[in-house]
Amino acid sequence: MNQQVGEQMHDGLRWLPGSFPEGFSVTFCEGLSGLDLLQRLGANPECALSLRRDQAEIIDIYNRSPESVDLDSFDLDEDELNDKGFLERGIEVVRAGENGRWAFTIQSFGAYSATTRRAKSVSQGTRFISFNRTVNTASWVQYALNGHLIQSFDPLHPQMNTPGGVPFPGLVKAEDPGMRVLQVLEESLGLSIPRSSNQTGLLSVPLGRA
Repeated sequence: MNQQVGEQMHDGLRWLPGSFPEGFSVTFCEGLSGLDLLQRLGANPECALSLRRDQAEIIDIYNRSPESVDLDSFDLDEDELNDKGFLERGIEVVRAGENGRWAFTIQSFGAYSATTRRAKSVSQGTRFISFNRTVNTASWVQYALNGHLIQSFDPLHPQMNTPGGVPFPGLVKAEDPGMRVLQVLEESLGLSIPRSSNQTGLLSVPLGRA
């Protein structure tokens, strides 16, 4: 069952790097539903399905190498996925939910939602935060407010004392600056993604790079 708007779970964010060693991206937008956030990212709500993490990942793998994947073994209907636009080269699967007052998206491997252009457009009338981390632990964080990009930086080379930005104390001395960013986002903004999102179905859409 998808998590209901307004429910708050406090698993935080620091579990994500260990659970996604091959990379991930997350975004957060205040005061929206998961569907609202996906639509701001360009999704067609009629194409949405409820997918588990393993299902979303296998679709991404299928789109790179279809001959190596058996969709049936993941309880996926190839005809339905084709009809919804999931099975196309260049398509990425983005999943969404809500936790407290924040909508979130989560994506394995890629970082569709974490571009500067999307940060500006999605943040109209609200706040937007994105964080992505690659398989090589390289990270990037963005903070946008009402259509304006306030912060965008590699945690190894942080922007300090940005007017209107999120303070990130301790980055310079942190052993893992990316992990420190996640800790600050947990503690200062209350951002959290439930660990259960790995096993349960979340609203999911196919998105392309156009």
